[in-house]
Amino acid sequence: MLQKWINSAGLPLVLLGLTACSMPGTRTADGDTAIPGGVLARYERALDQMEVGDDPGAADLLESLSTEYPDYSGPAVNLGIIHMRNGRDQEATEILERAVEVCSDCAAAFNQLGISHRRQGHFDEAEAAYLHAIDADSNYPLAYFNLGVLYDLYLQRPQPAVDYYQQYLQIESDESSRAQVTRWIADLQRRLAAEQRTARAEHRP
Repeated sequence: MLQKWINSAGLPLVLLGLTACSMPGTRTADGDTAIPGGVLARYERALDQMEVGDDPGAADLLESLSTEYPDYSGPAVNLGIIHMRNGRDQEATEILERAVEVCSDCAAAFNQLGISHRRQGHFDEAEAAYLHAIDADSNYPLAYFNLGVLYDLYLQRPQPAVDYYQQYLQIESDESSRAQVTRWIADLQRRLAAEQRTARAEHRP
């Protein structure tokens, strides 16, 4: 159940604006106004198809946009998400690496790259990508969340997991997500306290 919740939380639609380095959460950014309306319409249609689960149709549009506009990160990031949703993690990594080359301060792109690395067991690379996401945008909550997950479930390092989960809570507004992560923190803190009691007992004369 925990893994299912993490997977659903970690692969949201990014909905980047079309231009390079645009922020997640909106379909267009100020810089998109210089792009022909027909191009934006194709991008909007691809996002609509992603939202209703038509990944093949969305992928076709995003691939063509990514080819025609290689300096724009939005199509590449969302294409990477489609690949991950369909189990093509290596393809996702390759296109997301191109996206972060185009947009070196795009937190969403680095976050998705981290997820792709984590899914393949490349934990050092995942950690580095999440940290890059935080460097790019210190108010991007999913990077803190995914770092917490990495330390919690994959690296078995509860204290840094707690630290990043707590930073996530400081900036995440969704109450359901906050409640879930708060429960995880409580569980980890109980585990840390138990480990400390065991360590003290073992060192008693």
